[in-house]
Parts: sequence; structure tokens; C-alpha cells
Amino acid sequence: MAISQPGEPGSADQPPIVMQQLRAMRPYTAGTRLADLESTPTLVLSASHDLIARPNVGARLAKAIPGARLVEIDDAGHGVTIQRAPRVNALLDGHFRAADEATLATTR
Repeated sequence: MAISQPGEPGSADQPPIVMQQLRAMRPYTAGTRLADLESTPTLVLSASHDLIARPNVGARLAKAIPGARLVEIDDAGHGVTIQRAPRVNALLDGHFRAADEATLATTR
């Protein structure tokens, strides 16, 4: 599957308001609270061609959450959940199963 280029059907072109919204969110950070997720199984998914949530952001997020697992999906953009649905679904299924098993193990 080829990655859509700006202006092509399926691309991530957005109306100008989206950029204003993104700029308004920029000052917010939850970074100081991410360590609190240490006991929460966390999967961070990034897409290699995501121009909105770039892979380096996912890597920084995963690094800030103790025990987080980072997976970067090749040949996908911001629409990774659509572009690579079978891969994403398999990753989520495995993550949820592992989290359930870990929870059950601690309650036995």
C-alpha cells in the first residue's frame, strides 16, 4: 500500500482550523505525570510516515512511561489504524491478552 501524498485521496490534509487547534494544544504537557503509569501495561504505537504524531514523539512517550512497549509500524502514516488495521489489531489483541494475564496473575 502506497502512502498518500498531500492533496491525494486518503491523505491527511486538514482544514486550517486543525493547525490552529494543534498550536493551541502545544503548551500542554502531561510529561510530569507519565511515570504514574508505571503499573499500567502500556503499548505505544507509532507509524514511520506519520507527519502529525511523528515517530520520535512516540519514542519519547514510551521512554517516559516505565515499562511501556514501543512499536513503530513501517510504511504507514497518521491513518495507521486504517492503513495497517490487521497489524494494529493483532498488536492490540496481544497487548490486551498480556495485560489480562498479568492482572490475573497478581490476583491469584
